[in-house]
Amino acid sequence: MLDILDEISPGRRLLPVLSHLVSGDDRKLSSRAALFIGRRVQSAEWAAKQLLHGDERVRASAIQSIWGLRSPTAVSLMEGAIDDPNNRVAGNAVLGLHIAEAQGVAEIVLNMARKAGPHFRSTAAWIMGRIANPEFAPELNRLLKDESSMVRSTALRALIEFRCYETKLQASMAERAAQLSEEEAAEQAKATEAEILEPEKVPEFVPVPIEVRLDGKHVSFAPT
Repeated sequence: MLDILDEISPGRRLLPVLSHLVSGDDRKLSSRAALFIGRRVQSAEWAAKQLLHGDERVRASAIQSIWGLRSPTAVSLMEGAIDDPNNRVAGNAVLGLHIAEAQGVAEIVLNMARKAGPHFRSTAAWIMGRIANPEFAPELNRLLKDESSMVRSTALRALIEFRCYETKLQASMAERAAQLSEEEAAEQAKATEAEILEPEKVPEFVPVPIEVRLDGKHVSFAPT
């Protein structure tokens, strides 16, 4: 039902009705409700309150709900969430900082990829796939040999996402090039059409001085 409501009701009208679900007993439902409400509230202050929640799913959703915010409060909140003991919360914070174009995100991701816990290394590989920065390729290739099958699987998916991203980028560039060629052709067509439709120029009239002779009965004109 939350998924349906998320699609058909993008505004805030349902917040008073659904806000209690965040503190409910169902952990999965609380997490989805936190994301539903957080996306509509778009408040770093509200997200900060949810980070005090004991459920890591709610904390992760709270951070995800402020993706796109670039205020100092939001950036500071995400920077603090990097140290969360849960990998999902920390991962969402790092990706949120990347979206906010914060400095030093690449270094944070690489440090996470070298953590002892396999969940954090897997999350780091997931972030690399989402960011799709070619500079991460060597690190992902290293993670393909990780001792954890979960890390290896995530690194492989990230590299596949790299390939898909490159393919889409190349297609976009080709489309743009074709569009430019079409625009140039259109400009040439306009120029040709203008030449065809341009009315024939009339020779400029140059006045010729004349002399008028009167003999009482006739009037004659002769160039001077």
